[in-house]
Amino acid sequence: MDGYVPEEVRKCEEFMDRKMKPSLVRATNERNKLFEQQKILYPFFFSDLRKNIENLQKNSITNLRTMVNIGSEVYMQAEVPDTQRIFVDIGYGFHVEFTWDEALNYIPLREELLARQIEECTRRIVRIKADIKRFKEVIDRGKPGPSGRQQRRLHTTLHVGKATRLIASVSAGTREHKQLDWLLRFYPGS
Repeated sequence: MDGYVPEEVRKCEEFMDRKMKPSLVRATNERNKLFEQQKILYPFFFSDLRKNIENLQKNSITNLRTMVNIGSEVYMQAEVPDTQRIFVDIGYGFHVEFTWDEALNYIPLREELLARQIEECTRRIVRIKADIKRFKEVIDRGKPGPSGRQQRRLHTTLHVGKATRLIASVSAGTREHKQLDWLLRFYPGS
């Protein structure tokens, strides 16, 4: 296997296209959804909820008459006999009954959770982009140079469980081998 093996380079590139790039797209889409949630929740839900609770507390309102959206922007009048406990939408269609203080304590926790989720997605995106860049560098080392000679040999195969994964490197134990071995751990099913 001292000669240049284009099939192995093709398999490495295919792995990058089938596993790594879709992972990047999924992580980016997930972060965009979180940004959209943040854009909706911060100005409307959290600030409105906080203001409404503070107004109820400040004015000592114990019962309330209001209009409730029953769907398709159709409203009906409703009476709330006891305003001391409120239901807060916590996501996925679930509502939790809170006291005013519990709801006010929940708001910053929810804001913090959303910020952490966005930060985690951003870290994952950065990691995947770095992985793709390193993978490309190792693959490029295995391609023929201007002289037509192989710059590096592609020959190492790593057996993990039942799956056989192709790794590009000069030989086992090299820095490139370790980089790709490390990278492949994050892309299951390859």
